[in-house]
Amino acid sequence: MITVSEEALHAAQAILTEELGILVEGAAAASWAGLLAGPPPGPAVVLITGSNV
Repeated sequence: MITVSEEALHAAQAILTEELGILVEGAAAASWAGLLAGPPPGPAVVLITGSNV
């Protein structure tokens, strides 16, 4: 498990919305922010849920 900053959450949310067309709430972008923080040591699944915006 890793932690990400509030700024990283906002950045991940912006990428999901602007580049991928996926509108999500900030907390839903946490897994994406974690992936952007650095590559995992092996295969990974990123769950993106919640659109309570």
